[in-house]
Amino acid sequence: MRPFLYHRLTRALLAELASGTYGEGERFLSKRKICRLWNVSEPTAKTAIRHLLENGLIAAKPRSGYLLGPDFQQKALLLLHTSPGTSLPPPSTWTDKRRKILQPDSSASRFRIGLILDQGKSGPGPLRPDRSDFAALEASRAFFQEATTHECEVLYFYQNGKKDNEEFIASEVRRKQLDAVVFFRRFRVQLLRPFIERLLKQTLPVLTVFDDCEHSAVSSINFNNIGAGYDAARILLEKGHRSLAALMPPRRIDNCEQRLEGVRLGLREFDPAGEASLSVVQFRRTERACLQLHDFLTESGTRPTALFAPAVSNYINFKRTLAAAGRRIPRRLEVIGCGSPTLIDKREANLELMALDFSAAGRTAFHHIKNILTGIPTDKAVILPTVYMPKATERVAG
Repeated sequence: MRPFLYHRLTRALLAELASGTYGEGERFLSKRKICRLWNVSEPTAKTAIRHLLENGLIAAKPRSGYLLGPDFQQKALLLLHTSPGTSLPPPSTWTDKRRKILQPDSSASRFRIGLILDQGKSGPGPLRPDRSDFAALEASRAFFQEATTHECEVLYFYQNGKKDNEEFIASEVRRKQLDAVVFFRRFRVQLLRPFIERLLKQTLPVLTVFDDCEHSAVSSINFNNIGAGYDAARILLEKGHRSLAALMPPRRIDNCEQRLEGVRLGLREFDPAGEASLSVVQFRRTERACLQLHDFLTESGTRPTALFAPAVSNYINFKRTLAAAGRRIPRRLEVIGCGSPTLIDKREANLELMALDFSAAGRTAFHHIKNILTGIPTDKAVILPTVYMPKATERVAG
C-alpha cells in the first residue's frame, strides 16, 4: 500500500534534520517554507510537523517558529531507522532547472567529477591512502567503476590539509572545468569546512561521503550510525547480556560516537529497568595498553560478557596485538562490530557484524551527484542502512 503523503513528507523532514545542517536551539523550517519546498498542502505539512513535535525533535515558540530540541539529530536518525519507508523528494528548484537547460540531452557522458581523498600517512601517489581509511578506498573504487559504466570521467586528488595542497586542487578544479566534487573522508573532517567553502564559490555541486556536512549547500551520504548501535544493543540484550563494554577508537571520530550513542538509546528502550551496564574503554595500539584492556575483560569483578566495537578494525588490531603478546580474547566474550565484511575471515568465530557496505556508499554517491548534475531533485542527506550479520562460523555454514 502506498504510504500517505504526510508519512513521506515526515521522512523527508527527518532526513533534513539528520543532514547535519542544523544545530541545537536553531530555528527549523517554517510551515510555509515546508509547503513551498515540498509542494504540499498546509494540512499535510501540519501533520508532519506534529509528528516532529510529539517526538521532541522540535518545539514551537511563539513568534519564533519551531526551534530544534536536544539530541534532535540522533532522534531523527533513530526514527528513520525504526520506521522504514520512502521520502517525499523535494520539487525542482531554479538551480535544478538551470542544470537541465545546460544539459539538454540529460546525458552524463560529459561529466567530469573530482574525487578527493584524505592523503593520510602514505605519501603522494595514486590510490595510496592511509590503510585506516579502508572505507574511503572501497567507496571511491565503487564510485569510479559506476562512473566509468556511465561514461563519466573521474579525476583523483589527495588532500592533506595544507594550504599549498588546497591551492593546487582548487586551481586544477578550475582549470579542468570539473562539473562536481565529491569528498570521501571519515577522519579529521573538520579540515574540510574551509576548503569546501572555497570550492562552493566556484558554483560547483559538492558531496561529502561519511560526513554529515554542516553546510546547507552541500549534500552528504552516510550510514545510519545511530541505527547500527541501536540494533547492536537490542541484539545483545535479547541474547541475555547485561554487562557490556564499548571499544572506542584512540581518537574521537563522529561516526563512532554516533554508534555509541545508538547503543545508549537502545539500552534505554530495551532495558528500561536499568539492569544492564555499559563500560566505555579506549583502544590504543601499544602492547601495554592492550594488556591492561585484556585484564579488564578477564578480571572476575569487572569483566563484561559482550563487547561492541564501533570500528571493527580496532577490535581486529587489539586481537592481533594480544596474540603477539601471547594472550587471546576470552571465548565467552561475544563481540559485535561495525565494519565491512571483507575485513573479517572465518577465524573470527566470536565476531558478529553490523555490516557497512562501503561499495554501496560509493555507488550511491555517484548516482546522487549525477542526479544533481542532470537537474533531478535530490535530498540533502542520504542515510544508508546497516545490515546485521551473524557469527562468521554461521555465515560460512550458511
